[in-house]
Amino acid sequence: MEERLPSFKEIVEDESFIRWVKNNSWQDANYWEEKIRQNPEIMEDSAAAKKLIEHFSTNDSPVEKGYLDGIWNKIDNATTEKGRIRPFRFIFLYAASAAAVLIFLVIGLLPQVETFKTENGEIASLTLPDNSQVTLNAGSQVVYSGNRFNTRRKIQLTGEAYFKVTKGNTFSVVTTEGTVTVLGTTFNVRSRDEKLSVFCYTGKVKVSDPFKAVYLTKGEKTAKLPGEILQDAQPTALNEGLQWRNGSFYFQNAPLKEVLAELSRQYNVVIHLPKYEENRVITTSFDNKNIASALFNVLWPLNLKAEKKDGKYIVQKSMVE
Repeated sequence: MEERLPSFKEIVEDESFIRWVKNNSWQDANYWEEKIRQNPEIMEDSAAAKKLIEHFSTNDSPVEKGYLDGIWNKIDNATTEKGRIRPFRFIFLYAASAAAVLIFLVIGLLPQVETFKTENGEIASLTLPDNSQVTLNAGSQVVYSGNRFNTRRKIQLTGEAYFKVTKGNTFSVVTTEGTVTVLGTTFNVRSRDEKLSVFCYTGKVKVSDPFKAVYLTKGEKTAKLPGEILQDAQPTALNEGLQWRNGSFYFQNAPLKEVLAELSRQYNVVIHLPKYEENRVITTSFDNKNIASALFNVLWPLNLKAEKKDGKYIVQKSMVE
């Protein structure tokens, strides 16, 4: 059965959500950030609920249900005309969500959630409202608040992107594995398959998860593997992690499954890899110009080949020893 998503009122009255907003509890933060990531349709209501709690709560008192009901009643009463009630949420049904309208009336804010994504086989660039530049690798997505971005520079990333951030207030990139925080710099973030890697090219970058924070300066990197904590800062070549912007991809001691997943994204194809071959470790490279050459470069050293069948590429043992 499909999970029923919470309404705005259910979100703003939820005890774990209130703890997350007021106390920044990492357990509650993990729960809600993952829930919002998996259900982007509640992002706008969640942002509105967060604003309402921040606006009306003190550090020691929750938002009471009766108080919220009172707000709704006042708004509904305000829409009464000549004894006839015009349902508030019905009036704005086609204009915006009830949560967004509530925030607009009470606080003067109507969140405008912007989503920018790339399909497989596509690399594209985006200019943010503060004139920061973002280049997205194939199969990636960013989500941010368009009309509030200049005052709260926060962006959610799925996949991989290169950022050139203009100087200003704190700029945060949120992923499921950790958060990257900067003021003005250039850096690359890759968040795929429960792995996180961050490269700093200029300025200073803070990478954090619930257990650890790592600070990077020019020419340093950090990574996080599934089930592990963030690695300490390590030196890196200044162009490491950037080759994908020019259509080149380099892997060092990487599982074959991970390499072919990236190749699949770049060429927008389906590649079937036998399960027993998935964890073979390889150091290799390919580009996004010719799929036959790319597959050959990756598979030939492993005595493997790929044959196209029914629109898919099937990886199998090569007959050549």
